[in-house]
Amino acid sequence: MIRVGRRFSSFAGPAAAVILSTAAATAQPAPSVAPTAVLPTTVGWDHDGEADLSGLACGPERGGERGCVIVDDEQRRLRFVTFADGRFELGPEMAVLDRETTDPVTGVTTVNKEADLEAVSRDGDVYWAFGSHGTKRKPTVGQTTCPLQPDRRHIYRFAVDPQTDLPSFAFDRKVAAPEIRRIDRLPAVLAQLPELTSIIDAPICGDHGGFTIEGGAVSGGRMMLGVRAPLFGDGAEALIVEIDAEGLADGVPVVPIAHHLALGKGMGVRDLAAVKGGHLILAGPSGSDDPPATANPTPREKSTIWFWPTGTKSATPVAVLEGVPGDGKPEALAVLDGDDTGWRVLVLCDGVVGGAPAEYRLSRP
Repeated sequence: MIRVGRRFSSFAGPAAAVILSTAAATAQPAPSVAPTAVLPTTVGWDHDGEADLSGLACGPERGGERGCVIVDDEQRRLRFVTFADGRFELGPEMAVLDRETTDPVTGVTTVNKEADLEAVSRDGDVYWAFGSHGTKRKPTVGQTTCPLQPDRRHIYRFAVDPQTDLPSFAFDRKVAAPEIRRIDRLPAVLAQLPELTSIIDAPICGDHGGFTIEGGAVSGGRMMLGVRAPLFGDGAEALIVEIDAEGLADGVPVVPIAHHLALGKGMGVRDLAAVKGGHLILAGPSGSDDPPATANPTPREKSTIWFWPTGTKSATPVAVLEGVPGDGKPEALAVLDGDDTGWRVLVLCDGVVGGAPAEYRLSRP
């Protein structure tokens, strides 16, 4: 394993010497890819989540249908959906975090505003939903820092029946079922990494390089966490952390592994999806990607998709996503099928009501 000394980028807040565990390669140009199908908007969401869809994961296709889960970053619950005939049919909602939780050790009660779910993944018949573990993107007026938000610092694990793609336990949209395992120890695990020791519990706003997870994929028991911020290597390297998923859930000692990948200057991870031989990475701006409110705002950087082969130290660009709505920010990536020539993927956008779902055909590099 190559170990080289580097420094945090300007995107990562105050500079500090760190040791990285993976060498990064220079980013290559990616081909522009238009959607092969623009799908009907998903409707029926609560008002506080309808324009904030942030994660999507699906099970295997059976009889022309797939059971899936969609998450948004404004609520404390997720939504089961069925994907068939190029459209989503909304199913029941399931709370993953109660309105109030009490720490069994300290007795401190926390009021939970939102789970800030940014990603969801399915490994076999087990779903994993990921809170951002981040702070607010911008400070409150008059402040310079962003306090930690405990309600965002959880991962959730639950199983589904492979025949129904729904949990076999009782659930509802307001109270989290006891069968949902809530994992709270990720910050302590990530603090083992030199890159994150001084950042993971710091009150740094997201747009100032504060820690934020936006991608998550679990496959074969290995968890990959895609970090939106901070960036490293002068803003040219994004961080992905690999962890033993079940070990994390079971509370046994786990050792995180840091992977640094060149995904373009200023680009962090927005989502991850496991595929045969590696992972697809959805990359987007690490900082806020809302254009400034000016007469002639600079267009936001276009989102890209990369293929990262297992066991390698660099990713190859496979697409610059075209056909994204003006206010859309691609944040959810799900693989519908794939072979040795490429993949058919589904992308959802934050920032637009219903997620503006679109299919893309990607060629394998």
